[in-house]
Amino acid sequence: MIRSRTFLINNKATIISFFIAILSYSIYVVFRGFGWDGDSFISASQFQKLIGSDLYGLLDGAAHPKILSITLFGIVYQFTGGFYILTFISILLNALMISVIANWINNEKGVWIIAMFGLLINIPWTKIVVNCDNPAFSMPFIIFGLYNISRNKYKIGAIFLVVSSLFRSGSEFIILTLIIIQIFDKNLKNVVILLFAFVISSLHTYFGYLLVYPSRDFFWEITWKYLTTSENIADYKHSLNAFIPYILSVLKQLFTKYSILFIIPFIIGLTRLYRKTNSIKYILLTPISSLILPIGSFIYGTAHRIYETKHMGFTFILPIFAAFSINSSILLKFSKKTKLFISAIIIIVIITFSIISGIFKNGDYEAHVNRTGKIGWTNLSDVKQDVKLLYPIKKINILTAYKYLTFTILDVGKYANNIDVVKTESEIDYHNINNYELIIIPKAWSTASINISNFGYIKKSNDYYNYYISKNSNN
Repeated sequence: MIRSRTFLINNKATIISFFIAILSYSIYVVFRGFGWDGDSFISASQFQKLIGSDLYGLLDGAAHPKILSITLFGIVYQFTGGFYILTFISILLNALMISVIANWINNEKGVWIIAMFGLLINIPWTKIVVNCDNPAFSMPFIIFGLYNISRNKYKIGAIFLVVSSLFRSGSEFIILTLIIIQIFDKNLKNVVILLFAFVISSLHTYFGYLLVYPSRDFFWEITWKYLTTSENIADYKHSLNAFIPYILSVLKQLFTKYSILFIIPFIIGLTRLYRKTNSIKYILLTPISSLILPIGSFIYGTAHRIYETKHMGFTFILPIFAAFSINSSILLKFSKKTKLFISAIIIIVIITFSIISGIFKNGDYEAHVNRTGKIGWTNLSDVKQDVKLLYPIKKINILTAYKYLTFTILDVGKYANNIDVVKTESEIDYHNINNYELIIIPKAWSTASINISNFGYIKKSNDYYNYYISKNSNN
């Protein structure tokens, strides 16, 4: 009993912040509703391309392949048919990250509850977490890595930083900075460890396209086609102008209503720590991971729009260093009841803020299983069931409308020998239509529906699309 009580007292920052984070994220989901990011679907669909060599090189949304995102998102979707479990994984992972930050601050004599408050009212980041966007899986491992490196555990720290880059590229710049620091410290062992980590993460970033695309030229061709224009490439490629959108995005995220409150406390806290030996200073390396955005734009000219919600490292360091703007020894002058009262008020504010934000952001997501959101979910479970029944062994050729491509890959990709895509009904080649065992088109394509039916297909439909299965199925 005494040991348990001692454990709880010594780890109260870790335990309280962990459960408050889970509660805050969960409440936000309850009031906003489940919904996911479009890149999550693309990563999950790329899993089918990764394990199914017949789909290798198939067109998709041109998201840069990331091996751990592809694997985790793909496996979760294939086993569950959705991303609900992925949301819970993301919440748990980020709650653990916040608990590590709270513990780190507490050990360095900071007021950890300030950081917890700042991180949990950061609704743009909360959306990333519950939307299962890649940064929600990459950022925690950056924090885990820096925390371990601050304690001279370079091997485990380097592993965490590599894991971060395998979810989303960027930690290479943190690793490179750490290598330079260790060179100046003349610590050859740590240099070797970090150099090995740098090579792995850099190779993954540079050659990651090979996971699902046959060549760099093909990958960049579809990236240019969907993400930018030749004029933008001319403006930003090999030009310092590429850094302007990045700088503007940083300023925009720093001066949101979620971050501006912590700017002055951040400056005070950083000033107080400037001349002190304090491991929390490693957190300052966190935003460096986002440098891959302007550098990528500088090299290729593609990322001409840099969204502040896609890199939130700067908003992380604000509340973390604000936690040192107050001398923690002042708290010793407060009675236990007073400290409990203040803590309770802060926690109530966090929970209330999560509820209000969830209500205000209700339905604000890219995709949901009820087809709401910018993208809309097009689960092809009925198509999958028919294909599984009629073609349990034979790999089939599929023709699909572009708007259903991602979900065609997700739901019936493992049954496909090839998937061809059309954007409009005028692109359908009826001379070769019988080459396809499955055709999926929007219900609005009425002329195409009549023509395809004349070629001896079994027609089925739901409220959104028609699909046609060849009558000549051969198992």
